[in-house]
Amino acid sequence: MIIDKLKYSEKYESVHKDFKAAFDFLKTLTPDTPAGEFNDGNIRGFIGGMGPTSDEIEGKPKKYEAHRKAIDIHFVIDGAEDIGVGIIDNYPATCEYNEEGDYQFFGGHINRVELKPGDFLIAFPEDGHVPAMQNADVKQVKRAIVKIDV
Repeated sequence: MIIDKLKYSEKYESVHKDFKAAFDFLKTLTPDTPAGEFNDGNIRGFIGGMGPTSDEIEGKPKKYEAHRKAIDIHFVIDGAEDIGVGIIDNYPATCEYNEEGDYQFFGGHINRVELKPGDFLIAFPEDGHVPAMQNADVKQVKRAIVKIDV
């Protein structure tokens, strides 16, 4: 897992062949960028509109998620969010791996990191993450999530 500011992204470009393209794309985003999906060759994902953050989903506490086929880059455009971070080997799986959706959920104590505008988090397949958790100071967030094939 890598957590940093987009202005320092150059030092991570050599980690994966598609990171430079992903960072270049993220640098074009502003609070006025419309929400929606994008697909530009090897990078794909979505830009989420302003919406509330929460520690629950459908009335239940959020859980760690992890992917086997993709690296996620979570980027805050506006607002703020807390994101849960953890190494999935340290937590029990709460469901079977979903091949089609490329996800599996894990339970356990959620360690939180705050992301503010310009911050990004890279979650590799071994990294559990819980996006869009409630931030104490800011109730809404506009973010982009880039997916890059492993």
